[in-house]
Amino acid sequence: MQPTSLLFFLFFALVFLGYLLVPRKLRSLWLLGAGYLLCAAFSGITLAVLLYTTAVSWAAGLLIQRGPPPARRRWLVLGLVLTLAPLLFFKYYAFWTGLAGPLFSLLPEAAAQTLLHLVMPVGISFYSFQLAGYLVDVCRGKQPAEKNLLTYALFASFFPKLIQGPIERSDTLLPQLRALEDIRIWDTDRLRAGLVTILWGLFQKLVLADRLGIFVNAVFGNIDACGTMELTAAAFAYTLQIYLDFSGYTCMALGFAQLLGIRLLENFNTPYFATSISDFWRRWHISLSSWFRDYLYIPLGGSRVGKARHLCNIFLTMVVSGIWHGSSWNFVFWGALHGLYQVAAQLTRPARSALQQKLHVDTRPFSYRFGQMLCTFCLVTFAWIFFRADSMGQAVYFLQRLFTRWNPWVLFDGTFYGALTGVDGPVLWLGLALVLAVDLLRYRDGRSLTHWLLGQNTWFRWVFCLGLVVSVLVFGVYGVDFATSQFLYFNF
Repeated sequence: MQPTSLLFFLFFALVFLGYLLVPRKLRSLWLLGAGYLLCAAFSGITLAVLLYTTAVSWAAGLLIQRGPPPARRRWLVLGLVLTLAPLLFFKYYAFWTGLAGPLFSLLPEAAAQTLLHLVMPVGISFYSFQLAGYLVDVCRGKQPAEKNLLTYALFASFFPKLIQGPIERSDTLLPQLRALEDIRIWDTDRLRAGLVTILWGLFQKLVLADRLGIFVNAVFGNIDACGTMELTAAAFAYTLQIYLDFSGYTCMALGFAQLLGIRLLENFNTPYFATSISDFWRRWHISLSSWFRDYLYIPLGGSRVGKARHLCNIFLTMVVSGIWHGSSWNFVFWGALHGLYQVAAQLTRPARSALQQKLHVDTRPFSYRFGQMLCTFCLVTFAWIFFRADSMGQAVYFLQRLFTRWNPWVLFDGTFYGALTGVDGPVLWLGLALVLAVDLLRYRDGRSLTHWLLGQNTWFRWVFCLGLVVSVLVFGVYGVDFATSQFLYFNF
């Protein structure tokens, strides 16, 4: 049940109606039931794993808080192992089955086939990290253990963020869930803001990301027939696609939660306006990058250690980030590459500063920052090639043809635009221009689209929103019976 599907919108409408009608004391139970129903709609194993991780992490949190200081760390380690075990099992299942391959021959064929085709539970990477972070916070004394199992279960399963995050923090989400009874649901300004945010997410996903995906999939699916121009365009197109796809989901998650009176974490802050790779990671997938910062990088020593150790901490954190996305070598290399970018930036900083002074480079004008943005954008785009490729071998082959098959004539003979026909080009360019304007507004003034739009006149708000609705309905990319494609991070 994709959040862009008609079925999901019907599901949310029923949940919201019930949320309005049920007694205030039953709101938590109602939303918990909605979350579990959504899990069950994906698969029984998705629901079973969520119930298991909720139970063991809740119990571990209570034991951590009650135990004396020496015992807290032992309970923390046990709680983390039990909470993350399903993630490690399912996420890297292909690796484990490769190791245990000979053992499958000893099993009955039906049992072996069942084990070989297990499907990863939806959302496990996101809620597992959320619950693991909660346990660490309890052990550090930053967050009291949640005694109410119903509230804690809702913290784990709150359905707007269940599929792809954001990875929430206990000190921001739990207090809101404890106060569900006090939320004034029919708040006109909040409801308007939530609906606009959902609509903007739909526009990014269905009109732009999925349309870019047509071209990206056509190129990555037939690299043999492509040269430098198509491959370069596909790399930049995927850079935009993954941002619009993931940002689109996040907007929808934030919007649905806002309609229910809950504020979730912002996950993106104009990442492609970053002036360095470290700045990029402060703006991209913020809930995950901040999780790694607080629960891995800083515990390793962060920047409070020697230079060599500091650089190792940066590199290791980025490698683990790559592993979080998947067990194949292309994800590991993608994370390692981002680590190398940052290590190289640290090592070359004195030389670059000295060179700038010698050449009298003025770092104050916007042109200097713009050059940094372009350089960072190109480095990020290069790394995305490994992320998008099906394997490390495909990524290497992609780069081989990228640098050896120069074919500028395709820009003029009509073959370059084969995957996108008719109105696709104009829709893409106009839509991307709108996204650029919205991100510039956020970058310059710190205002979101919703905040800016609600400050405009009523007629303008209606025209803008109706334009988005028409764009989604007319220019959205749909399959048979208005089926929509799944979000890219759905697999993670």
